[in-house]
Order: sequence, then C-alpha cells, then structure tokens
Amino acid sequence: RRLVTQNLRPFGKASGPSNAVSATLKGLERTIEHLKNVNDEHGHARGDDVLRTMAAAASSVLRRGDVLARLGGDEFALMLVDVSSEEAAHAIERLRSRFEELTRPLATSFSAGIAVFDRATNNSVAGREDVLANELLGLADRAMYEDKRRRASMRPMR
Repeated sequence: RRLVTQNLRPFGKASGPSNAVSATLKGLERTIEHLKNVNDEHGHARGDDVLRTMAAAASSVLRRGDVLARLGGDEFALMLVDVSSEEAAHAIERLRSRFEELTRPLATSFSAGIAVFDRATNNSVAGREDVLANELLGLADRAMYEDKRRRASMRPMR
C-alpha cells in the first residue's frame, strides 16, 4: 500500500501525470490454493521461486517506471502511469504470457483487476494519498475477483 500511496503523490502536483492505472495481480491460476500446492508439493523454496519469477517476468515486459510490488502472500500491485485501460490490459496479457512461459512446468497463471485513477476527476490528492491508495487497491481487488471468476468459468471441466 505504501508503494501505491507514494506513486499517487505526484498526482497532487500540477505538473504530475494525468492518470494512472493500478492492477492488482493476485494469485496464480488457482489463486492462493495453487501457490500453497506448489509449496506443499515442491517445497517453500520452489514457491518462493514462483514469486521471484513474477518479478522477473515483470522486469522483462514492463516499461521503465512501471512498478510491481508484492502486497503479501501471492498478491501484487502494479502501478502503470499514463496508459489507457486498453494499454494496461495489453501489459497484463504480456506479463501473464511471460509468467506462464517461465512457470510452465507448474502450470501457474494469475488473475488481474484493473482500476483507474484519473487526476481530472480526483483533483484534490494532496494529503489524501492513503485514502485514495486504499480505494484504488479495493477497486482493483474487486476487478481481480471478477477476472478470477471469468477465468474459472472458462476452464475445461475435468
């Protein structure tokens, strides 16, 4: 949350960026349970490798200045500045593709939710960064759960 708060501070300045997109990346295809399965079946060191792989995947596909931070467990926040929702969705798909490629033997993936902060509609940021960060992460989290439900409904039955 501190990362999101820090990244909202420039929006309080007149010269700051006009919008930001926050995407909460949560969970690997089967969410926390799958990471737990990786830990249980392959050991915690392998689970830690999966988490580090998310960072490596992000480094290889995101722009300079985009920021990925682990919120805890298997949850990440990604801050993208001055992008449209469509560009953010493309960034998420590039990240998902690279992450799945790097973790193919474990068949991992993630669900993502996108929330937009637009300075034009939130012109009073200064001093409210913590509140806005919580709102932004909450919106992204709800969108992520919707993505998780959508992806689960598309999975073939076994």
